[in-house]
Amino acid sequence: MEWRGCVCRIRDCVFELLSTEDDLIQQDEDTWELMASELRLKSTFLYCDLNQLISNTRDEHKKVLTDLANRLFHSMEELDLDFTPRKWKQGGGKKSS
Repeated sequence: MEWRGCVCRIRDCVFELLSTEDDLIQQDEDTWELMASELRLKSTFLYCDLNQLISNTRDEHKKVLTDLANRLFHSMEELDLDFTPRKWKQGGGKKSS
């Protein structure tokens, strides 16, 4: 029964992420850091919920769910990397050597 809450949160979070596409395009430079922080926070909750869901599912579904989660987190990591160059262009951070 507990996994149903995970599924609901996963679904809601993914829909939120998909609906922010327009926001990402239209935002000014000042809000990018906030958007990046929100993305990281959502990915943390998604990781916890997906981990619990995968752990409690039947074996025949584990591989499919794991592959789906891996693709989702890979895409989120790429999106997070897209936020980083904007910060460097603004002079808001120092690159480590």
